[in-house]
Order: sequence, then structure tokens, then C-alpha cells
Amino acid sequence: MPPAIPRVTIAPAPLPTAPRPNLLGGLAFPLAATAHDSKWKAALAAMDAEWPRYRPGAQGLSPAAAYWLKELETAKGQPEQFKLNAVNRIVNGYRYESEGPRDEWRAPLDFFARRGDCEDFAIAKYASLKLLGVDERRMRLVVVKDLEKDAGHAVLAVDLPTGTFILDNQHAFPMPEAQLAARYQPLFALSREHRWLYGRAAAPAPAAPRVTSPAPPASSFSDR
Repeated sequence: MPPAIPRVTIAPAPLPTAPRPNLLGGLAFPLAATAHDSKWKAALAAMDAEWPRYRPGAQGLSPAAAYWLKELETAKGQPEQFKLNAVNRIVNGYRYESEGPRDEWRAPLDFFARRGDCEDFAIAKYASLKLLGVDERRMRLVVVKDLEKDAGHAVLAVDLPTGTFILDNQHAFPMPEAQLAARYQPLFALSREHRWLYGRAAAPAPAAPRVTSPAPPASSFSDR
């Protein structure tokens, strides 16, 4: 009788317990405040105030918000990677609209009623994932420079056991952050509790050229 095959139990990777602040090739430095704090705090306060209405059938929802909440139901109870994919797809289905100089940061119900730009997409995704049970301590809104367009942009970064993913209205699927490092230069990031400023690691100094002394010429005379 062949020996019994031993049972091997593979434990799932543990969830991150703290944010992974370094991303997109940038080094994160804790920051006390940013120029966008007032807009960010106002958006979070508005999201908290409208939170009880984040349920299908709630009174006074715009058709777009009602559809958003109905679609999110399909992701409840699914693995986190599935939730990220679903949220990026659902929110990216709404139309982008530049707000111009006023640049409001809108909570989801306002965004779905009136549309918005990149940071509004990121905030809607933040609220969507929180509604689906993702710990908001693992999420942060990241303001970047889009090097391809030479323009400011905002995305949502989410930490999973397998790495940090970027949810972006310019990409159909959540992307591992390292894959976007050549395009996006991080400037600063905001979570509910923390702020970070980004810098780049200094390039190593080029090695000094190695100078090799030439061999002495052969003697033209003989010892006597």
C-alpha cells in the first residue's frame, strides 16, 4: 500500500496592517498637511454624511447613483481583487468632465448626479470599496504628474496582500503600481489619517573612471 500523501495547508497571505506609502517609484515622507486638505476633508465629511443613503432603493438618488449601488451589489462577498476590478469598471463607466479652475472634490452622490474629473473618480472608488468592506486604511488618493500628458492627475492606490494596485479612470483594469511608474510621478497622497509627500531616490553617482598607470618602458640599457 503506497504511503499516504501528506496534507499541505496553504495559508492565505496576510492583509497589510499599515499603508505601503512608497509607490510609483517614489519615496514617501510623512507630511503634516497639503494644499488640498480642505477639499479632501470636505469630500470625506460629505461622504460620511450621505453614507446612510448608500443602499439600493434609498430616497432621492439620481438614476446614475441608483445604478452604481445596484452594480456594487454584484461584488459583495467576492475576493478583494474581484472587488477592485468591479469598482474600477463600474465607476469608469461614467463620463469624465473637467471642472476647470474651480476644481471641486465631490462626494459620490454629487459626482454621480453631476459628473466630475479624475479626483472625483478616485473618491467614488474609495467610497465604493469601503462600502464593499475594504479597510479604508489601505486606501489613499494619490496626486501624480502624468508624464505622457504633462498634466496633473489623481488615482486611487489600494494595498492588497499581493501588492499595491492603482485604480485609474485612464485604465480599464487596476494596475500593479510598478507598471505605471514610468508614466506617473507621485507628488503627494492622502488617506483619512495620513499625508505623504513624494521624492525620488537619488541616482547613484557615476563611477569614477579607473586610471591604470602605463607599464614602464623596457630599459634601454643593461646592468653593469
